[in-house]
Amino acid sequence: MEKAINTQGNLEPYLQQLSRYDAAEIEELRRARALAEDIAIRCLKQGMLSHLTKPAIKTKISIFLKPEITKAHARDIRISEARKAGLKLEEMQTNSSLWAISSELYTRADYYVSSTFCKLVESPNHYFALPCPKEEE
Repeated sequence: MEKAINTQGNLEPYLQQLSRYDAAEIEELRRARALAEDIAIRCLKQGMLSHLTKPAIKTKISIFLKPEITKAHARDIRISEARKAGLKLEEMQTNSSLWAISSELYTRADYYVSSTFCKLVESPNHYFALPCPKEEE
């Protein structure tokens, strides 16, 4: 969009590319991302980062919020990177009972977002799931 606005020449190539995008769908995805961000910040504010302001929490967890950092939505964020964000994490042994429960939850959530839904955000007090966009026939 910026290139189209700032171009001095032929707008046709930009208009052709922009016609593929659904503005309403883009706005819906922006709202979903903002909701996920809000839930994350609120949960951290109520828990392990309660001593920080909401803007400070947002800055600390930017690795989770900005696609420019991870370059891809599903890219792993390692424990060392999460700790740099101020998260208090504990590594689990794969033979522990807590690992079994966590693994089960992960498997179920992964199936959920690989089938009917494309986004799932849960906490003890909040829930959000975004259905996958319907493919055009």
